[in-house]
Amino acid sequence: MKPLIPSSNRYTHNARRALAHTTALARALRHPAVDSGHLLGGVFKTIGSTGQLVLGELNLSEVAIWKALNQLYPPLDVLPEDIPNSSDLNAALSAATGSRNLPVWSITTSEAVRAS
Repeated sequence: MKPLIPSSNRYTHNARRALAHTTALARALRHPAVDSGHLLGGVFKTIGSTGQLVLGELNLSEVAIWKALNQLYPPLDVLPEDIPNSSDLNAALSAATGSRNLPVWSITTSEAVRAS
């Protein structure tokens, strides 16, 4: 399986964990693409991250996130080996890494959430 993004070393440890959860959610739901909604779910599942704490403060629940994710796409009968990113997710990841020319070490999970 190819990585969600080619240069994941540009992200913090928690951001990389959120991206791993993001792909796993799309795969578990048998979705044809990884979307920014999956990223939100991935951030929520990254216990202890700034993004997860912010989502908790907003009173988001895992049940609410799963309900929303289930409405993104109908499930596939057969998953491809590599699930592609949606254009929305690519735009969010690009905004989090490229548009502000931030140093590699300063990209945080909360910035990725704000970008989406």
